[in-house]
Amino acid sequence: MGYTSKKLICGALYVFAFGVYAEVTPIWPGEIIGRDLSVPVGKSFGHVGMTAGDNMTYPTQLIIEVLNEEPVIQINNIMNFKSRSKYWGSRWGIGDQSAKHHQVGVEANHQRWWGADYTLLSKYEVGEGDLRTGRGSKKGTFRCDTFVAWAFSTQGYNQLMKLSLMTPANVFSAFPKANNQFMANATVVPMAFEAAKQFDSLTADEVNKLSLEDFLMLIDIPVANASPSHIAAEWKFSDTASVNQTYRGALIDNLSFIKDSQTVSKFTGMYKREINMEVKKKLLIALNRYAHNNIDITQESNDRKLLKAFYEAILSTDLTPYDYSNALYGYLYVTDDNTLEKNHIVIDNALANVNQEDALRLYTTLIHTSKPLEKLYIPEVIRFLKDKNNSSLDEMFFGTTRLGYKSFKDVQTVPQIQEYMSFLAGKYAVRTSLLMNRDPYYLMAKSAYDDLDRELREPKEITQ
Repeated sequence: MGYTSKKLICGALYVFAFGVYAEVTPIWPGEIIGRDLSVPVGKSFGHVGMTAGDNMTYPTQLIIEVLNEEPVIQINNIMNFKSRSKYWGSRWGIGDQSAKHHQVGVEANHQRWWGADYTLLSKYEVGEGDLRTGRGSKKGTFRCDTFVAWAFSTQGYNQLMKLSLMTPANVFSAFPKANNQFMANATVVPMAFEAAKQFDSLTADEVNKLSLEDFLMLIDIPVANASPSHIAAEWKFSDTASVNQTYRGALIDNLSFIKDSQTVSKFTGMYKREINMEVKKKLLIALNRYAHNNIDITQESNDRKLLKAFYEAILSTDLTPYDYSNALYGYLYVTDDNTLEKNHIVIDNALANVNQEDALRLYTTLIHTSKPLEKLYIPEVIRFLKDKNNSSLDEMFFGTTRLGYKSFKDVQTVPQIQEYMSFLAGKYAVRTSLLMNRDPYYLMAKSAYDDLDRELREPKEITQ
C-alpha cells in the first residue's frame, strides 16, 4: 500500500466477523462506531470514530474521527461513515451523558483546532495551543483508536488507555454495551505472529515481505524497550529507498519520538537526498514533532540554527500544499519575531499554497506572535475567511479567538473581527435550516459565533 493522503487506514492487529445490523436504535453523542477498512497491504483492518453532538440527551448523526486524509481530524455524518465499508454498529457504556461526558467531545474538537498528523503507530501526541502567549502551539499525532481513547481519558474515563494492546478492535469492544443494530457479537481473533528474526537482523527484502500487522508488532514498542541495534536498524530502513514507503513513514514517525543529538541532522540530510514525495512529507512532519518536543526556542542552539536554515531553503522551492504547511509550521516555531517580520514575503508565498485548515492555523499563530504581525495578518485572515465562506473555518476562528482575544496588542484588531461577525450576521445570527441539513459544521459555527459575540460585548475571564 502506498502511504498517500487519500488512503484510509487505522491499523488493527485483528480479524473480525460481524453479523448483520438493522437501523432500529438511535445513536447518541459519546458512543463509538466502527467499520471495516480494507487496504492493499496487510490482512484486515478496522476504523473507529466517536459520535458527537452538543446535546447529550438528543440523538446525533455526527461523528468526529481521525483519518489518513487532509484534514486528519474531521467531522462527518454517520451515513458517510457507513458508506465507506462494512459497518460494525455502535457501542456505548463509557460515560453517563453528563457534562463531563460532553466535555470528551469538546476536547476532541479542540484537537481539530490545533491540527493533527496521522500515524500508523499506537504512539500519540496531543496537540497544544496557548493563544494567550501565541507561541509553542503544536499539532497532535493520532491514529483513530488513540484519538478516541485519549479524548475519553481527558475526563477521567481511563479504561481505554489501560488496554494491554491499543487497536481499533480493542477500543471498540471495550465499550460494554452494544446497540441492537449490532446484532452479533464480534469474533476477535488475534493474529498469530512470532518473529523468526530480530528486526535488526532483517534485510530490506524481508522487511517488505512482512505483513503490516507483523511489521507493526516489531516496531511499535515502547521507546524504553528499543535496543541500540534496533534503533540503528530503524534508521537504516527508514533511509533505504527499496523499503516500501508506508513502512519507511512509520519508521520515521517512530524515530521522531526518540531524543538523540543527531536526529535533526539525520532527518534534514535524509530530506535533501530523498526523491519519494510521501517520505519527504513524513520527514517534515517528524522534524516538527521532534523540534516541538526537544528544542527550546528561548535558547539558541545548533539544532535551532540548522532547522531555521533548512526551512528558509525549502520554503523557496516548489512544495506540495501539505509540505508548505509543515515547513511553515517549523519555520514559525524556530524563528525569532524580528526575522519573521522582515521575511513576511516568504511567509505570504507559502500561505498562498497551503490547505485552508492549515492556513487558518498559521494565520492564528502569526497574529499572536507580535504586534506588527498582528496588524499585518488580521486583515489577511478576515479576507481569507470571507473568500472561503466555510463554516468549519469560521468555527475554528471564533473558538480560538474567544480563547485568545485578550492577548491582542493592536486596538484595531477586535473591531475588525466584530466587522467580520456583522458581515456574517445573516448566516449565523438566526438558524438557517437549509445549512443545518447540508453542513455538519454549521451548528458548531453558529454556537461559536454566539459565544464570541457575547464575549466581545460583555468581556469576562475565560478559562481554557
